Amino acid sequence: MYPLTLIRMSRGKVITMMLKDSQAVSGFLVKCDVAMNMHLQNATIQRKSGEKVFVKQCFLKGQNVKSVKIDPKILGKQHLFE
Repeated sequence: MYPLTLIRMSRGKVITMMLKDSQAVSGFLVKCDVAMNMHLQNATIQRKSGEKVFVKQCFLKGQNVKSVKIDPKILGKQHLFE
């Protein structure tokens, strides 16, 4: 299964992303496209300094994403697509 499929299966669930500039963003995934651009709602951005900022909505460009952490239950569903 492709990683993008797992991310898309996480729609409506909380995901956490590490960005290339060492910031972390967590929020409810609204949408993800083929370039891994993601729209999140009720997101928390943790800056390098440790400061946390809450935003109602944010849009992340896929080229800035270093890694994505999804709900482990989603990984259990991947056998349905093989």
